[in-house]
Amino acid sequence: MSRGKKWLTLSSWLGCGVVLITLWTGLDPYRRPPIEGAYGPHLRNYYAASLAKAEELEHARAYELVPEDSWHLLSGWEETLSTSSPPRALGTQRRVQLLVPVARPQPITIRLDIRSVPEANKEPEPIVVEFGLNGVSAGRVQVSGGRATVLSFDVPEPAVYRGDNVVFLYRVTRRAESSPWLSLGTVDVLRPKS
Repeated sequence: MSRGKKWLTLSSWLGCGVVLITLWTGLDPYRRPPIEGAYGPHLRNYYAASLAKAEELEHARAYELVPEDSWHLLSGWEETLSTSSPPRALGTQRRVQLLVPVARPQPITIRLDIRSVPEANKEPEPIVVEFGLNGVSAGRVQVSGGRATVLSFDVPEPAVYRGDNVVFLYRVTRRAESSPWLSLGTVDVLRPKS
């Protein structure tokens, strides 16, 4: 092998090593789930607001998400909010998901203001809702028909990602209609006092 080829091979291997070391140490591993159907301003708003909320949790130890800031409603929600005052997000699919940004893995408490939405022309009935974070179930709760329920659950540090964590709510109770079954008010995320 000639001297030029040896130098070319060595420089190629060194270049690959530098790239791998840079990727391993230099990239920010902030996790983001895929956002389907997002475009332009909505996507830009999501990226900026998500990081701002994660930093707010770091510095203020808590933050609040409101339905009007729809960037955190990941999937299963109607595009328009309810006409009640204050407006609430309406879950239409059996599994709805929302985002909870966290700057670094740590124990957190998540509080959701939820209500069941009765089927058209029927009395409000309680429904059973399974809830969890990042695909792992944290339990079940019975949501009374039409009345507000504050669902609060603690998440240990190993279950929290650095980045946008996905909270899911799954309707266990079967319904005949596919109309909105859940309304969501504020979402509070806080770090428990240590």
